Amino acid sequence: MKKRTLVFVGGVLAAVFLALIIFASTGGESVQHDEESIEEQQQSNDKNIDKNEEIEQVEQTENAIETYRVFNDYQLDHIGYLSEGRTFYNSDEDVYVLGYGHEAHAVNRYELFEIKEDEVSIIRSLTEDSEHFENIESIILEENWEEEMVTYLLNSVAPQDELFFSYDPTIDEVEVILEQGSYTLYPVMVGEKTLYFKQSKGLWAKEYWDDLTIDMYGEKQFAVRKNETN
Repeated sequence: MKKRTLVFVGGVLAAVFLALIIFASTGGESVQHDEESIEEQQQSNDKNIDKNEEIEQVEQTENAIETYRVFNDYQLDHIGYLSEGRTFYNSDEDVYVLGYGHEAHAVNRYELFEIKEDEVSIIRSLTEDSEHFENIESIILEENWEEEMVTYLLNSVAPQDELFFSYDPTIDEVEVILEQGSYTLYPVMVGEKTLYFKQSKGLWAKEYWDDLTIDMYGEKQFAVRKNETN
């Protein structure tokens, strides 16, 4: 009887022990599987975040010209010859924009802007006091003179390539302190000057530090939007 009891108890213990082994083994696999699932989910989330950031960056780049209203008309004021004004006309050919207006309140300038994705360049430029004077006088009498001027600039004026606006998502806006106040602006460096654009407003100021400006005024100079305080 004792032997049967011991055999029975031993069998029960063996069964329990076997069950514990199986449970432990299965549980370990389950825990490992859960850890792998969590890690895979985290990697997937990280990829989605990176992808979203890339998409947002692309959208910012594609919309930068509109965000900064690059082709808003402007008047830049200065005590000397650095003042200027521009009115913009969108050509029938979408890549071109005509800009025209005064230069230092002395002569009129006509510029042709070309759009390449997130970059805008001045590709033609002339003033009315040049050898093109008679042609300019004739063109501006036309009913659709802006479009005629675009064609004339393309066909009759020497090419150039001067940056006007370029967007780089790695460049942050900066605080610029002017006599009119402090502004948060996006900088675009062009040679020995910086063009500052304000969101939803357009070109807000130009900063000059070239030798001619320093020699004439003793320090760098700002031409700033006229009567703009916001």
